[in-house]
Formats: sequence, C-alpha cells, structure tokens
Amino acid sequence: MIKFNKKLIFALIGMAIAEVLTTAAYAQTTLVKGYIINISGDTLKGLIKYNPKNDKGLFEAVSFQTNENEKKTYHANKLKEFSVDGNTFVSRMIDDKPVFIKRLSAGAINLYQYRTEELIMNNIHTYIDYYMEKTGSKDLVQIKESKFKKQLSELMS
Repeated sequence: MIKFNKKLIFALIGMAIAEVLTTAAYAQTTLVKGYIINISGDTLKGLIKYNPKNDKGLFEAVSFQTNENEKKTYHANKLKEFSVDGNTFVSRMIDDKPVFIKRLSAGAINLYQYRTEELIMNNIHTYIDYYMEKTGSKDLVQIKESKFKKQLSELMS
C-alpha cells in the first residue's frame, strides 16, 4: 500500500497552481514595440505593455519604456497619441475627462471607439461608444444609431 504525505501533496499542488497563474499572467501582458507622441509633439519609440486579449486598460493609461530602467505610465492629459500592435489611441475629452480613444478609421472623417467598464451587482458591464470627428477638429460627435446618417451628413457638409 502506498502512503501519501498530505503536506507534500498540498505543497506540490500549490506550486503547480502558482506556476499556472504566473505563466497565464505573463502570457496575457507583454511588451510590444510602439510609440508615443507627447504634448509637445515629440515622438518616442519604445516598448508598451500590451494585452492583446484585453486592451481595456489602454483607454485609461499606457505603460511605456525606452529601456529597462526607464518605465513610465502616461494618462491622456500627458500625450497626444500612442500606437501599439497596429492600434492607434488618441487623447480626447469625453464628459470633461481626458481619455484615450481607439482610432478605427482615419480620413476626412475619423472614427473612434471608447470602452468603459462598470461594476454593477458584482458583474462587470462593458460599454462601447463610437465617435466621429472631422480631420483637423477635436470636436467629437457621439454616434447615435438612430441619427447616424444625419450626423454623418452634417460632418461631411
């Protein structure tokens, strides 16, 4: 009959769980080449902390580093834009608050996405809003499904 040491089994299970959690954490967030454009218009290239499965955090702040010793987190009031993994985020004001919004399309009229999350009754609710702006303007127009054609024609006039 084989005797099992309970302490050893629990220790091994604990180490296995810790390894899985550590691996999962590293797999989710990585450092990816990107750039930031600061308020004065200077472009800095470096690495941006990025989670391709959940970029929600990038709508609030971006963690940027030019080397291993120089890491900094920027909020929307400190940058004009940043880009990571082919996605460009620009700084705009929504509800009198500086935020980053994701540029989905650029041209005569730019199309943006803004995501927020809210905890309601222990459930996280994600809200996605879309905005348009004429190139050269920083006046965002929130897209309303029922008024989209009218809003678009006003911007194009």
